[in-house]
Amino acid sequence: ELRAALTTWPSAVLKSPRAGRYRSGVEMPATALDGLRSGLASLRNGEQLLVEPLLELDFEMSVAVARRAGGEQVVYDPVRTVQLFGRCREVVSPSGIDDTMKARAAEVASTLADRLQAVGLLVVEMFVVGDELMVNEVIARPHHTAPHAEVANATSQVENHVRALLDLPLGATDLTDDIVVMVNVVGNAAGNDPRNHVAEGLAADPSVRIELLGDPHRFDRVLGHVVTRGADALDVRRRAWQTVIALRGDLTPIRPIVGGGDTRREAQERGSSTMAPATRRFS
Repeated sequence: ELRAALTTWPSAVLKSPRAGRYRSGVEMPATALDGLRSGLASLRNGEQLLVEPLLELDFEMSVAVARRAGGEQVVYDPVRTVQLFGRCREVVSPSGIDDTMKARAAEVASTLADRLQAVGLLVVEMFVVGDELMVNEVIARPHHTAPHAEVANATSQVENHVRALLDLPLGATDLTDDIVVMVNVVGNAAGNDPRNHVAEGLAADPSVRIELLGDPHRFDRVLGHVVTRGADALDVRRRAWQTVIALRGDLTPIRPIVGGGDTRREAQERGSSTMAPATRRFS
């Protein structure tokens, strides 16, 4: 089965079915032969193995659904997520995704929530390759691809999560702003804890909302996020990233000794799995 999969997908991704996320338990072999050797070694050690094709993604998106036990549910506007090295760094709402694709994504997320009989918030992450939508991850809780909903939507994801758990009527998810941008604050390699730079972050733009999770600093950990709003997308994004810089957030969350861009070739040369299992195209 492993040989057949690697013959079908010469550029493949090997994953551990459990705990295989971001850079943990994920390997992208340079050749099919390397994949066969590595995969056989895992199987001989009694490990399970998941083999997937290496995809060239157009972009990634995320849809949040809140559902009560009785079946009532509300769907948030699907958002496009900007990924850097396998980590969600930015969300812009409205997403700019065409209405047909958004409707399909909302339908997929809604159907999953019903099939799983979810109670609370369900966030569905998806890969987009051409006209294809592929479910990548399902998260049964408020998620770091949707905290902008506290500003962008009539009801936040956390509030609707609590309402659903208490079996209370769910709140509206209508968009309430022209443009809302959320940027996650990620721990950098220099060890700068954003909790020590809140004053600088607030001074960078008094209209920006800063929310830190209170977790101790660790490289590449999501430590919080900033949210900005306005009428001009470029200006809103600029102000958000300006605040992240003031908080000493990492712009490119990778250790300086690694360097390089997010390309499959460079990941292969490093012999590591420091990027997500896909080649990225940014626009």
